[in-house]
Amino acid sequence: MYAPATPGASRNCGTVAQSTVTRAEIYERGAGPSIRSNRQVCPRRGRAAESLIVGDGCATFVLVTGAGATSVLWNPVVVELVLRGHRALPVELPGHGFDTVFPAGYQGPQDLGMLAGAASPIAGLSLDDYTERTIEVVRRVAAHGPVVLVGHSMGGSTVTRVANAVPELLERMVYLCAYCCVNEPVVPAYAPRVPVPGSPLARAREVAFVGDPRQTGVSRTNPLSGDPEVLAAQQALVGAELDTVQVPAVLAYATQPDEPARRARPRAGRPGHVGCRAAQLHPHQRRRGRAPRGAGPHDRRC
Repeated sequence: MYAPATPGASRNCGTVAQSTVTRAEIYERGAGPSIRSNRQVCPRRGRAAESLIVGDGCATFVLVTGAGATSVLWNPVVVELVLRGHRALPVELPGHGFDTVFPAGYQGPQDLGMLAGAASPIAGLSLDDYTERTIEVVRRVAAHGPVVLVGHSMGGSTVTRVANAVPELLERMVYLCAYCCVNEPVVPAYAPRVPVPGSPLARAREVAFVGDPRQTGVSRTNPLSGDPEVLAAQQALVGAELDTVQVPAVLAYATQPDEPARRARPRAGRPGHVGCRAAQLHPHQRRRGRAPRGAGPHDRRC
């Protein structure tokens, strides 16, 4: 779904769910109907291009990952956006990518027993840290033109936090298969405590997750696993469209073992901002978008 980022007559963040979008639609028309893709001179580039034009400047897509992912996961999207004349920048969240520290037992030769019980070096991170880093990126990008903030899966909770903190810096937000938290007290409350039997999430919880989050401080997987059963469960959960032979490389480069389990409140904003109350969702989103209350110890569906 998309939503304007600042309150007003035609840009009211209270109306969170105006439309749903697919990844292809983001390429074609940006985050909403008021963002248009035209062949014209971009004032920030000084040349004709098939550029996303918002207001008086060229917009930049700032991309926020979901749980357990690094910024590399956005690479196919970034490539396609840039090839179509847009600007795009994935955010590397704290404790992710080059900023992470692997738990004991993870690197080869792996010690699976040690990995299952090792406390995570990044266990202390939370949604507060993700929000702070994303705001830093958004502030710098906004100096060069409008910002379209995109969150995938758990990244939607970061988008909501940023939008409530600095709405004046955003032109649009995009929730791409993402959490749009509006009424539950904590983010994991939107994930099912008991997954549907036989579903990808249920299978992943059975074979792909490692250790007890109460001991490790994180939700943990093993992206370097060579176990065919684990790889199949991971593929079904995060990349069903991939060729099976691609899965090990994607997991190794675009995901990481640990995602902090400590999740802060979504923190609803002032009246008119994102995440104020469930009544602000479009009726069909209220019917289809509400997940069951409660969450299990492993909530990395994203």
